[in-house]
Amino acid sequence: MPNRDIGELDRFRENLCAGAKLRRMAKAAIVILAATESYADLDRLTNALQAAKEFEEAGDELEIIFDGAGTQ
Repeated sequence: MPNRDIGELDRFRENLCAGAKLRRMAKAAIVILAATESYADLDRLTNALQAAKEFEEAGDELEIIFDGAGTQ
């Protein structure tokens, strides 16, 4: 193992902490059960799709599942 200067290691740590935001990628699933019979149901669908868009824009892994009345 090469002998590294301790100052070099400290500079690396400082740069890593100061300049880079460490972020873990989230895995999400949105299950849409709402029907489309009322405005409230459409609002739920809109909110779910907006949340999906935000996950996608953040680079997160996402799956949208339509089930029950959400498949009509």
